Amino acid sequence: MNQFWMLPAKIRDEMLRDGLQRHPEEACGLLFGTFDGRQGTIQRYLSVANHSKTPQHAFELDPAVWVRSCFDPQLIGLYHTHPSSPPLPSPEDLRQLPIFAAQIRLYLIGGRVSFANDKPPSGPDGFRIQAYGIDSNGTGYTLLPVHQENQNGE
Repeated sequence: MNQFWMLPAKIRDEMLRDGLQRHPEEACGLLFGTFDGRQGTIQRYLSVANHSKTPQHAFELDPAVWVRSCFDPQLIGLYHTHPSSPPLPSPEDLRQLPIFAAQIRLYLIGGRVSFANDKPPSGPDGFRIQAYGIDSNGTGYTLLPVHQENQNGE
């Protein structure tokens, strides 16, 4: 997958704050921006209530916000956190992927990493955001890591 995404520092910080404020529950939200088929820019993050019955281990976007947002042509992705694990797709993330995959191009996961050198500049200690592109393989969807860069060069 040959995609490149720009994540402005102010939006990254907003996403990180949202995750910290909702800890130990999973935070979730939607990403809006532009994408030309190869390069995209995240322009806005919308924090969305997590309606999961087990919010410490899963997320469920507020259905009313999700449906309304599906009509926004700038909807490009979603974000959620793994409060106590790495930002890797979980089995539950992959099980739920078909619910979102046809509407979005980008899937961001924020999570804890065990190595101090993985701490992003100006970010919470041990927390990192990983970007994944959504690939349709004819029989389903997969998440593939994509390159992301903060607009301030980080």
